[in-house]
Amino acid sequence: MPEGGSGGRLTEGVPRLRRVAPTVALLLLVSGVAVAEGGFGDTAYFALILGSGMALLFASFRHPEPFLHALAKPPVVALGCLSVLGTISLLWSPSSWDSAILHALLPGALACIAIFISCACRGDEQRLLVESWLAVLATIFGLSGLVGLALEQDPLAIILGGHWRPAGFIEYSPALAFLQVAAMPVLALGARADGLAVRITCVLSLSIGGSVTILTGDRTMLLAAASLIVCWLLWPQFSLGANRREAVRCALLWGVGGLLVALTLRSSVPVAALLTLAVVAAADQYACPVRGPGLPSVPKLSGRLRNGLAVAAVMLIVAAAGSALLLESGSSEGVQGRSGIDHGRVELWGDSLRVAAEKPILGHGQASYYLVTRTEQSSPVRFAHNMVVESAVETGLVGALLFILVLAGSTWLAWQRRFSPQAWLFTPGVLAFVLLALVDWTWYLSGVSAIWAVCLGALIATDESGSSDSG
Repeated sequence: MPEGGSGGRLTEGVPRLRRVAPTVALLLLVSGVAVAEGGFGDTAYFALILGSGMALLFASFRHPEPFLHALAKPPVVALGCLSVLGTISLLWSPSSWDSAILHALLPGALACIAIFISCACRGDEQRLLVESWLAVLATIFGLSGLVGLALEQDPLAIILGGHWRPAGFIEYSPALAFLQVAAMPVLALGARADGLAVRITCVLSLSIGGSVTILTGDRTMLLAAASLIVCWLLWPQFSLGANRREAVRCALLWGVGGLLVALTLRSSVPVAALLTLAVVAAADQYACPVRGPGLPSVPKLSGRLRNGLAVAAVMLIVAAAGSALLLESGSSEGVQGRSGIDHGRVELWGDSLRVAAEKPILGHGQASYYLVTRTEQSSPVRFAHNMVVESAVETGLVGALLFILVLAGSTWLAWQRRFSPQAWLFTPGVLAFVLLALVDWTWYLSGVSAIWAVCLGALIATDESGSSDSG
């Protein structure tokens, strides 16, 4: 067959397929686990542990140098040590082994995913694959949550604090909001693409993500989204890889577009939907995808401060308006009723720490939290809604310090790469989950925590300039 013919094109595609097939397989596994109740349950844990273990073996043989590079990162080391400690603690845990062993191995599975993705994302092709996957996943899950909310259909929407909130396939509102925040930078990048179809799709997805985050009413994720947008406005060249004008456009699409979509669902006013389309169209005209230094810049000092204060005020208004959509009357219905501004967290943490003090060094054992704290809690709950506190109860001071290393190590990694536009595509997903781990139990939704591990691995793969690590 002549060289360069159809046979040549087919054979060229085989190596490319071989390169991306393992990454596609792992991302599909994470997606499937996330669809199944967010990955909560022994079957989801087992599938993720098995799949991540195979991915680790593949990475160790295929990419030995990047493998060792990722293996030495503090959050990865801490995740592995948590699994080892959790497994050993089964010797004295009052919980049954069949479920507790899967809980113990989950941190190790997340470490395996992070290592594999960090090896895979050293090429532009697979990094683009991960970015696209994150955007598509957030859009599909966000739409599922909005549909569930419109129909008031459990479990795509759930009642928290006495109000219906979008939950989507994940079936938990704060976790759905986390996914939207994690995808914000990738969607903002797509909203500035040259292709019209990609640009319009990402523009709409960005507004959908804003509406989902607002409608969930999760203050932690609203704070994370607001902080990200402030960074876009103050340091657009680093945090967004764009100029100030494009940053304003993306902020408007997320905040104003998202609020209008939220109003449409809450008030059933068709006018809000038309206004949303108008905002989208106006924003697209306001800042078309122009590259280069052609647009005027804002004065460096006073302009930055003025824009920063302005966007902070806008985001506070958006957050307040979004909360007002939810705070109508409230009740004790649903998964979590109204229970004060802290949802009873402070009292719960105090009760938990008193139990932790009974066995301060190595704790009561893996998966023992509910069993050993239920008599101390005024209204018993299954999880501590703070992974450091829960680790202190189950694996003692050692486990608590290891979990702090996971969170602090991830944060430090993001700080080291703060001048890299490429790293900023994944930094929000890493840091948003760090915040969530301090106030919620989302860690146990294995599909959601696996999404965090994917973001962590992609962040490890970038160096401070935004190019690939040399290993």
